[in-house]
Amino acid sequence: MFRALTSLLLIALARSADAAEPVVVPEFSFDTNENFAMSVMLQAQVVDGLTEAGHIVLDQTMVAREVGEAAIDRCMENPSCPQAILPQLPAQVAVVVRISREGATRVGHVELWEQSRTSAMEVRDIPINPGNEHLFVQEISQATTDLLGRLPPSTTESLMAAARMISGQSASAGPSTVPAPVPVAPQPSLAPVISPVDPGAVSLVQPAPGPVQPMPAPSYPQPTPVPVQPAPPQPRVTGGRVDYSQTDIRTVLEGTGLRYRHILGAEGNLRNSGMDPRDWLYKATPHGGRLVVEPRIGLGIGDVDRQADVRVEITDGAKTGEWYQEGPVAARRIRGGLFVGYAPVAYFDFGAMVGLQYGKRYFTTGYFRAVGANTDEAASELLSVDAIQFIVQPRARAYIVPTGPAKPFLFIGGDIRMFDNYQIAQPPDVTYPVPVGGVVPGFVAGGGLLIDPSPIVGFFVEGSYIRHFGLRAAAADYLDWAYSKPAAPIGSESTISLIGGVQFRL
Repeated sequence: MFRALTSLLLIALARSADAAEPVVVPEFSFDTNENFAMSVMLQAQVVDGLTEAGHIVLDQTMVAREVGEAAIDRCMENPSCPQAILPQLPAQVAVVVRISREGATRVGHVELWEQSRTSAMEVRDIPINPGNEHLFVQEISQATTDLLGRLPPSTTESLMAAARMISGQSASAGPSTVPAPVPVAPQPSLAPVISPVDPGAVSLVQPAPGPVQPMPAPSYPQPTPVPVQPAPPQPRVTGGRVDYSQTDIRTVLEGTGLRYRHILGAEGNLRNSGMDPRDWLYKATPHGGRLVVEPRIGLGIGDVDRQADVRVEITDGAKTGEWYQEGPVAARRIRGGLFVGYAPVAYFDFGAMVGLQYGKRYFTTGYFRAVGANTDEAASELLSVDAIQFIVQPRARAYIVPTGPAKPFLFIGGDIRMFDNYQIAQPPDVTYPVPVGGVVPGFVAGGGLLIDPSPIVGFFVEGSYIRHFGLRAAAADYLDWAYSKPAAPIGSESTISLIGGVQFRL
């Protein structure tokens, strides 16, 4: 009889406490024996704070009776706690706490778990200042209340199950443990009757009893189980370090602003780091999944100038022949360009550099003239004009170290150098041949160092060697010339470039 009355009182309490919500509070963990007493004291204060806030606290002892001591023991260090036990309990939320010391400060690492998820919905590291422990308790109580406010209210069945756990019964005992109300026959009432002989006399008579109607047996609605799709495993955060083992990395990146393409080629580094993805991004500065743009400027050393020598033959005032030679000349000139590419993974990118090579064009003009039996030759001084060559370099680059602030790299590619026709002022009495422009193909290889102060901006220096091929890579003459010829231009058929610039990753 006492057990039945206790159950009825607990059910009535659960139904009347509209704001009450069951909350699981396992024993607090601690890092050293020095913090054991503090963890016990703070746990008692947190339980009192949650109770004062109107919640139903299911502590370690109550939960252990339901799921077993091993399932909840040292919950913070247990990989399956509390996500494996919450679905077995009439509570939507668990508060898991670990007390530790970081330097001179005592800190409470708090994780708030929700029944349908396999990772903590909220994680906080709260300082515990001596004399102000109540602020720690208030923050946990308020955070728990806020989380419960975002969840649907518990059903009557869940509240009754929590009440049974508090009374020492099993949460799964069900409504059958509560005795059903016993039908009671209605009691006859006494009606006053006035005597017709003596109006002042009043007597009480009992009306004839009617048929007794049995009371219907109470019915209890049975909850319909709703299938819950298990969420993919989330990393566990312990002591500020993230454990990514056995975790789909894509679920970790949700809500961080990163995409999976941003960590391609560096996923192992992220897993080993134990850092939050956003903190890791600013430390590792990976390049994966980004468009790369590089303004560049530097120096070209080698075949960056060109020279041409132009000659004509004049016989009795008429032009009877022409000849010219043209080729590269070694020098040291400024160059610049813009590289645009894409990094599919952290350690590799590809694209094309377009740029300009500043230089000089040297040339001489001259003639061989015959008038009758008399002949003479003349040539101008070496003249020069400013000129540019247009450069295209398709490239592939590999970063030897793909993460961290300093990234050495190597690259290879092609080199296509283009220049236009010479511009020669023609005298009124003769027309000189015009050396034509051309294309010089080549191969480029080099290396450099990139310094990344942030995930989207870096500064680099590089050096490269360019080997030129083809007819226009060396001096060549055109047409026949039987008279005096100037020395051919001398080049190296190569160029060395020293470049610096800024890398933007979008």
